[in-house]
Amino acid sequence: FSHISMNQQTQPLTLLEVVVNLITATRTETGSKM
Repeated sequence: FSHISMNQQTQPLTLLEVVVNLITATRTETGSKM
């Protein structure tokens, strides 16, 4: 169960990081229009 809990907690964190990175990249590309 410990491994499953850790996996579930690690996935959201990774996804969040990816989303934040994508948003930051888009902002930089569009010139911080958003």
